[in-house]
Amino acid sequence: MIEFHADDYGMTIKQSKRIIECIDNGVLNGISLMPNSPNLDECMNLLQNRDVKIAIHFNFCEGKCLSEERIIAKSGNFEPNFIKLLLVSYIPFERKKYKNAFKKEIEKQIEAVSKYYTNKPYRIDSHCHYHMLPVIFDALMEVIEEKKMDVEYIRIPIEKKLKIKPKNVPFVNRIKNLILKILYKRDKFKNKKLIKYGNKEFLGILFSGHMFYESVSVMLQNKLDNIEILFHPGAIYEKEDMDIITNKFDLEFLTSPNRQKEGEATIKIKNDLEKM
Repeated sequence: MIEFHADDYGMTIKQSKRIIECIDNGVLNGISLMPNSPNLDECMNLLQNRDVKIAIHFNFCEGKCLSEERIIAKSGNFEPNFIKLLLVSYIPFERKKYKNAFKKEIEKQIEAVSKYYTNKPYRIDSHCHYHMLPVIFDALMEVIEEKKMDVEYIRIPIEKKLKIKPKNVPFVNRIKNLILKILYKRDKFKNKKLIKYGNKEFLGILFSGHMFYESVSVMLQNKLDNIEILFHPGAIYEKEDMDIITNKFDLEFLTSPNRQKEGEATIKIKNDLEKM
């Protein structure tokens, strides 16, 4: 089975409606929920009667910290960036403080979305793939063990190698893919259960922000099964929604016209599949 997945659901109402359009008229059959969104309940009500897989989109870099742990959110909003948390992961005393803070935040974010997981195993990923960072990965795995969580899937964001490949991979995405590969090797060595949880292949790093119809249609020429294909069709274009974004990188990524093109890709792909 191919899971066509969209991240960032629930960030804002209008942004979530754009994702729903890709569920109703496109191939999307999976979404990830932003646990710390103030709009989450209303956005989940919009999803009624739609059959989609739901994952927790753990968020440690955008918006409000639910646990109010000052070490990771002095102002109330998340502050440490990916590079700082990577460095902290290898400084023993700092690592312990940050890991304990992230454990508390992970527990709060699970609590925020648990009502949407009645009698269902958990599926896990994260905003900007922060769950692969050693200090956060270790905190997450400890919470899973301590709470005896029923986990079905943890995303391993490592690009599947394809025989038929799209062209013109953005250079920055090649770097992202390399960093995530290195982090995966470390995380897998640290906790072998990651192999059990990471039971799907993945596409969506090399063309992150550029999952356009032309590229994805080439990917689909390969024999694909049990794979997650990631899109980001939830664009934010309204001034009032832009004003609540706390991360400068997120603001650029969320307001990019490429998000609309990714949404259009999900609709064109559905039309292609229906013709087959």
